[in-house]
Amino acid sequence: MCRPRNPNDWKAPFLVIFKMNPHPLLPAILQDTTRPARRRFSRHIAVEALLSFMAMTLTTFPAKAATPQPAAIVEAMRRSNDYFHASFSLGNSGWARGAYQVGNMRAWETLGIQTYHDRAVAWAAANAWKVGPEDLTSNGHADSQTCGQSYISLYQIDPVPVRIASIKSELDALIVDPASEDDWWWIDAFFMAGPAFAKLGALETRADCYAQASKMYLYMKNTRSLFDSAHGLWYRDAAAKNRTGTYIPEFWSRGNGWVIAACARMLEILPAGEPSRAEYAGMLQTMAAALRPLQGADGFWRSSLKHPEQFTNPETSGTAFFTYAIAYGVNQGLLDSSTYTPMVLKAWDGLTTTALHTDGKLGYVQAIAAAPGASDYESDKDYGYGALLLAGSEILRLLGGPPVVIVNAGGDQSVIDADANEMETVTLNAGGTFVQSGEVTRYSWWLGPVYLGEGTQLAIDFPCAVHAVTLKAEHSSGAFFTDGVTVTVRRPVEAPVVVTASGFQTGNPPSNTLDGQLSTRWSQEGANQWIRYELPVTAILDRVAIGFYLGNQRSTYFKLEVSADGSAWSEVFSGQSSGTTLEPETFSFPVRPAKFVRITCNGNSSPSLWNSLTEVSIPLPGPPIPDSNELADAWEIHHFNATGQDPAADPDGDGADNRDEFILGGDPHQWNPALLQTADNGTGGLNLTLNAHAAFGPGYVGKTRRFRIVSSTTLQTDDWQTVPGHESIAGDNLPRVIAVSNDNGRRFFKLACWLE
Repeated sequence: MCRPRNPNDWKAPFLVIFKMNPHPLLPAILQDTTRPARRRFSRHIAVEALLSFMAMTLTTFPAKAATPQPAAIVEAMRRSNDYFHASFSLGNSGWARGAYQVGNMRAWETLGIQTYHDRAVAWAAANAWKVGPEDLTSNGHADSQTCGQSYISLYQIDPVPVRIASIKSELDALIVDPASEDDWWWIDAFFMAGPAFAKLGALETRADCYAQASKMYLYMKNTRSLFDSAHGLWYRDAAAKNRTGTYIPEFWSRGNGWVIAACARMLEILPAGEPSRAEYAGMLQTMAAALRPLQGADGFWRSSLKHPEQFTNPETSGTAFFTYAIAYGVNQGLLDSSTYTPMVLKAWDGLTTTALHTDGKLGYVQAIAAAPGASDYESDKDYGYGALLLAGSEILRLLGGPPVVIVNAGGDQSVIDADANEMETVTLNAGGTFVQSGEVTRYSWWLGPVYLGEGTQLAIDFPCAVHAVTLKAEHSSGAFFTDGVTVTVRRPVEAPVVVTASGFQTGNPPSNTLDGQLSTRWSQEGANQWIRYELPVTAILDRVAIGFYLGNQRSTYFKLEVSADGSAWSEVFSGQSSGTTLEPETFSFPVRPAKFVRITCNGNSSPSLWNSLTEVSIPLPGPPIPDSNELADAWEIHHFNATGQDPAADPDGDGADNRDEFILGGDPHQWNPALLQTADNGTGGLNLTLNAHAAFGPGYVGKTRRFRIVSSTTLQTDDWQTVPGHESIAGDNLPRVIAVSNDNGRRFFKLACWLE
C-alpha cells in the first residue's frame, strides 16, 4: 500500500464515518499523527468504525420490499377509510379535516366507492360550504382554504353555486391584495392553499390564480429563505431556521411532506404549458433526492429528518406524504423508476404493516405541531388518514390501477336462532360490490369447497355455528375476484354451566374460564389438578375449545374427559396445547353424549406445575340424544335413491326393493351402499349422474360428506372394487356426470357414502 502524501490523509475516511457515528477516543487519537498512534487506532477502532458504518448504511438504505397486490392496496385503503368514517365525526372545515378530505376525494376518484363521495358532501354541507374557522382569526389564512380543494372538486360533479361561493370569494380577495404574497410564512400553507388556487384557475381558466400561487410560493422559498438548497429540504418557518441547540438543522418530516405533496398536487392540476410547472417539478425532484438517504430500514422517515435519533419512533403522516409525492414523480417520469419505486414500496409496506391496525386505525401519526415530535402506535389524526389514501391511490396508478372488480360480500352477520330449531335463515348480499369496468357475469357463494348457491342475494339456512363464507365474482374478462363474510348463528339463551375445581389460586377462580375474557384465568399449582363443568342437559359433544394462559410461550399438559353421569369418565384427548397462541384452541374428538366435562392438568413446559386456563368453550345446548346409538335425530336422516335397471326387482337379494337405504349422517360405520342409476353412454361405458350433497345443517358442522364408487361384474357377488379415480368424492353440492368404463364386464356400480 502506498504511503499517504500528507501525514494526516489517513484520518479522512474515519472522519467521515465518525462524524455520523462519534467515538469517545477519536479526538485524542486524531491529535497524535505518529505511526504507533495510527497502528493503535487501526487495531482498536477500525473494526468498530467499519461496523458502525455498515449499521448506518443498512439503516439508511432499506431493503427492497415485495410488490403488493393491487387488491391488497385497495383493502388497506378501504379498511383505514371505513374505520375513519365509523370513528370520526363529520368535523369542521378546518385544515386538519380538509387535508383528510383531499385524500378521501382521491380515494373516491380512484376506487369509485360512492360512500366516500357522499361522506365528503355531508361534511361540506354540515359546514355550509364555508371556508375553515381559521379565517376568523386571520383574514385569508391559508389553513382556512384547505377545504376549498374538495369544495371545487364537488362543484365539478354537481355545479351548484353555493359549493364554491365561499372559497372563490376568499381566493379572489387574496389575488387583488398587494400584501398577500407574504401570507405563506410557514411551509404547511403551500399544501393548504396552493392546490385550491390551482383548482379554481383550472375551473375558470384563470391565469391569475396560477400566478398568485406561484408568487406566494416563491416569496416563501426565496424572500423568507425557508428552503435550504444545501440540504434540499425546507425549514418549517423562521423559528425553525434560526433554531440553535443539539438537533440542528431542524427539518421537520411532516412540514417537508406538505411541500413535496403540494408540488405533486400542483402538477396534477396545472395545465400543460403553465410556466410555474417547471419550478414545482424541479422542487419535487430535488426533495426526493434529499429524502432518499434519510429513509429508515422499516420504510419510515423519522419526524426529525436529519436527526432520527431525536425521536426514534416511526412517523406516519410525513412518510405517507413522501410516498404519495415520490410515487407521483415516478408515474409522471420525473423520477427514475428503478431508483425510487423500491422506496415507495418499502414505505407502503411499513405504513400498512406497522402503522395500520387490523381494524383500520392508523397509528404513529404525530399530533398537530410545528416541529418534530414523538408519536406511538395508538396516535392517529385525520390528516394521517388523508395522506395514506393519497399514497395508496398513487401506488395503484404505479401498479396499473385498481382491480376491475372490488368484491363486497357484505358485513359480518350475527343472528339468533329465534325458534330454537338449530337453524336460522341468513341472507347473503353482494350488492356492495363495485365494478370498475366490464361486468360481473356470476356471483357464487361457498362455504369452503361447498357450493351454497348463486346470485347477488342468497338466503341460506345456517346451523348454529360460526361460518366463513366466500363470495366469488366471475368477471366478463374471465378473471374472478373473492371476498369473505362471517356468519354467526347463536342460540337464544346459553344455558348456565356449573364449574368447580380441585382448588384455585387466590384471585384466579374457576369461574374466570366462563367470563368471556382472555385476560382472566383459573390457576392452580400441582399435578393432577382438575376443573370440571356440569352442563344443564346431556348434549352431543365432539369438541371443546380451551384458552391457555401464556399459551403463546409454553405448552400445557392435560387430558380431557367427558361423562354422562359424573362417575364413569371417557378420555377423549390426552396431550398438550400448541404453545403458539393466546387464542382458544379447539380439541375435537368422536361424538359423545356428555353432561360433564373435566380437564385434568399436569403443569407446563416452562417447566413448572402451574396450571392456568383463560377460557373454556363448550358448544351448547346441542341436539338431544334420541336412542342408544348416541346419534342425534338430525344425524339420522334416511335418504332413498332409485337405482338399478328394474325398479321392481330385488337384484341384490337383501329382501328390499331397489331403494337401498343408507344413513347420510354422523355414524360412519352404519351405512349401506346405494346403487346408482346408470345409463349407456354409447361407448361401452356408463355415465353416472351424481349430485354430491354436502354435509350441512344441525349436527354436520365441521363434517365433510364423502362418496366412493365401486363396481362389480354381478350383483350376486361380494367382489366389489373401488373405481380408480373415484375413491373419495367430497360432497360439495355440485352436480356432475362421471363416465366409467365397462372394463372386464364390471357393469354394476354402487355408491358408498360416509362422513369424516
